[in-house]
Amino acid sequence: MDPAQAPSGDGWQVGARGPSFCADVPTDGYAWWYLDAISDDGSAALTVIVFCGSVFSPYYFAARRRGTADPKQHYGINVALYRPQGRVWAFTEYGRTEVEADTRALRMGSNRLVWRGGSLFLDIDERTAPWRSRLRGQLRLTPAVDPESNAWGPVNLDLAGRHRWLPVAPCARVDARFERPQFRFSGSGYADSNWGDEPLEHGFRRWNWLRSESREETRVIYDLVGRGDKPLMPRALAFVAGQRPRILDPEALVDRALPGGRWGLPRSTRADPGTTVGIVKTLEDSPFYARSMLRASFEGQEAFAMHESLDLDRFSRRSTQWLLPFRILRGPRSRR
Repeated sequence: MDPAQAPSGDGWQVGARGPSFCADVPTDGYAWWYLDAISDDGSAALTVIVFCGSVFSPYYFAARRRGTADPKQHYGINVALYRPQGRVWAFTEYGRTEVEADTRALRMGSNRLVWRGGSLFLDIDERTAPWRSRLRGQLRLTPAVDPESNAWGPVNLDLAGRHRWLPVAPCARVDARFERPQFRFSGSGYADSNWGDEPLEHGFRRWNWLRSESREETRVIYDLVGRGDKPLMPRALAFVAGQRPRILDPEALVDRALPGGRWGLPRSTRADPGTTVGIVKTLEDSPFYARSMLRASFEGQEAFAMHESLDLDRFSRRSTQWLLPFRILRGPRSRR
């Protein structure tokens, strides 16, 4: 086992598909399931993140500031659809009475995720924010490699093992069909899971993350900055999944600064020496978080990449917490 890999910790039910949807998430902790897709022609993309203990929720953040908080009172789903016609965004938080979960299926409000026949199916029925409209559609993510043969077990992001990551389906295909708005595409997909025993901002100050795909391989690169004196694994982690899974030396890739967005959020990535990194499109630009589609070279292969920059110091600012409720809705029972 690589030194970055470790058992998942007490209280977590973890399999090849990540934490069970009904895992016993500890007080103040979190679990999330993430997927993204980029259309074959690069013109469209989407991301979906499902949370137990929504790490970006101002309500969960406030509850932790008042004392300890129950993550199962703060489920959440974030869906972002990026079309040539424009972005469609939804982020809703749900309380425990609006959620049903078992090891393979999760219902949150009118949304449902289920592993069936080797694929992950998502039925999405949401309200967009800040302008209210319907976002309704279906996704199917089919791993190119059976998750049961996943080469990477849970990977510790810190030496204490309080924050973990698992690539559930690093090489996949996604078929997306939306009824409202009417839009569909197929493309390369990716799914992973993160979970932790403490708030994310307690373990990290910031990170940059990237996943790229070329020649039926997916590269995942983490650049991490820890909180205070909390030790991390190596500051950068780089993995390749596919027919020949392996660990890359992140120092063989050059750290490249990327242009800041309108909020001035610092962001960077790693790529082959002597090559350029191009931002195809900035998908999200906020005070503490940016998501972009890049074009870059890795191991001599040019590829599209999904990239994110996260600054948890900025997230924790009072001004950011004041802004977030304009972008995050609450289910009827979670408002009680």
